[in-house]
Amino acid sequence: MDPLLEELLQRIQHLGVKVVVFDMDRTICTKHSRGKLQRTELPNFLQSIVQVFRPMVLELHNRGIKLAIATHSDAAEHNPPKPEMIIGDELVAAVLQHSVPEVQEHFYVVAWNAKARTGFPEEEGKGKIYHMHRIAEHYSIDKADLGSLLLFDDLDSNVKETDGFLTCKVHDEHEAFNLHDALKNLTPVPPH
Repeated sequence: MDPLLEELLQRIQHLGVKVVVFDMDRTICTKHSRGKLQRTELPNFLQSIVQVFRPMVLELHNRGIKLAIATHSDAAEHNPPKPEMIIGDELVAAVLQHSVPEVQEHFYVVAWNAKARTGFPEEEGKGKIYHMHRIAEHYSIDKADLGSLLLFDDLDSNVKETDGFLTCKVHDEHEAFNLHDALKNLTPVPPH
């Protein structure tokens, strides 16, 4: 195993993380679907999945850490649906089936975008707060224990707008998730 990956996994365990959550666009994939990915572009999009995603996910799963995806790619962005587009849960399923089919069923996915929805509390629409609350509920984690969730994401707003969960900023938009940034940027304590 890559020594940097082992170091990151040990830090995650040391922090008491119970659930690791990945953003999709420009985090586990170097490309961005922009809510309008054509089905014909899917093979190219799948080729942009970062190489470290698979070994990391398999090790997290083997160590008993739960897995989730939190993305703003939301099928509600297309109402009525556009059959030529792939978005939301369907796109996430394709990414997981391509990269980690043996643990795909162990991922909880929240594909939700506040801009495509109405009737939610304003606070919930900031960053990935809504996503992380749904993930915590799914895995029966109390609000007081949100610091046991870790989000890897490329957007400043998603890593700054938290409700006590841990975050790690992915800096290099061309490389997306990488071990050097993850080790450098993993927050040691939940931000306030």
